[in-house]
Amino acid sequence: ALTGHGGFRYHLNKMGLIQETTCIGCGEEEETSSHILCSCPKYENERLWLLGHEYLERRQIAQVSPDKLLRFLKACKLEEKVTGLGLEDSQNP
Repeated sequence: ALTGHGGFRYHLNKMGLIQETTCIGCGEEEETSSHILCSCPKYENERLWLLGHEYLERRQIAQVSPDKLLRFLKACKLEEKVTGLGLEDSQNP
């Protein structure tokens, strides 16, 4: 999720797998890991509840533990976006 290499629409478009890059959550911006984690309005409650802020600066993401990021993605029902990237294994070393 942190690198942008996952199941986010922007990355899938760059790989030639889909044409649409608009965020499926808000329909306002490109769906990137940064958009989902920092600014998508659909997930502001989950960000506040689990990460302590409604909106985050991109630089703040590096300070969030992988476990908290995974809990956030699960609460948003987006954990499949990071499957296979190693983040999902952080809770069960």
